Amino acid sequence: SGPGWIVCQGTVRPPGEEGPLYVPITGRAGPGRTGTGGAELQGTITTAPAVEGSIVERGTVLCGLEVEGRAARVREAEAESTRKDLDYRAAAELVAKGWASEARAATARASAEAARAALDVARAELAKTQVRAPFTGVFEKRNADVGDFLSPGAACGVVVQLNPIVVVGEATEASAAQIQTGAPALLRLSDGRMANGQVRYIAKTADASTRAFRVEVEVENPGQAIPVGRVAEVRIEIGKGDAHK
Repeated sequence: SGPGWIVCQGTVRPPGEEGPLYVPITGRAGPGRTGTGGAELQGTITTAPAVEGSIVERGTVLCGLEVEGRAARVREAEAESTRKDLDYRAAAELVAKGWASEARAATARASAEAARAALDVARAELAKTQVRAPFTGVFEKRNADVGDFLSPGAACGVVVQLNPIVVVGEATEASAAQIQTGAPALLRLSDGRMANGQVRYIAKTADASTRAFRVEVEVENPGQAIPVGRVAEVRIEIGKGDAHK
């Protein structure tokens, strides 16, 4: 035997080298986020430009509600704001010439500010007639189409985020205790491809039926190369320890 080698039960074993230790779990790929384009106002859908299965950027209009009444309120508020601004300017000019009191100018200024606030509210209400994508993703499903009536909170459609995606699995109590948020993970997909990920979530309570803890591993998915539903074997790094060949 050479220096540093250990004899164990008749076999010769070289000294251990430090290497990563892993916890294995099996998971299934799912969308990174799922969101609905929910209406903030009630109204009838007049436009539905988003196409199911298409990629939509954050802020893309998924459907639009009728705007006639709200557009009219904006025009009315704009006219009132303009009139109040003119009244204030006139009052300020009279005060500057000494023909009116400061109180008159202050009252006119307050009226002008109130009119501008009312205009902001009217414009905000008009903007809410456009139901937009909450984040960049795929417009997975349309829940309402042109002619349908939406009430506040009703969903126009469903948007899913496919980059990154999340591989969800379960760990035993002993394994979950060793896993840390942010830990690197190595994934082998069911088609043989490899991918790297990072633990983003570990449940603090076990599932009542399986007594296992939910683990989520976030994986970058450019070009949506990994489809939702794909099974993956996941090895999560839990630290360093002695390794032997």
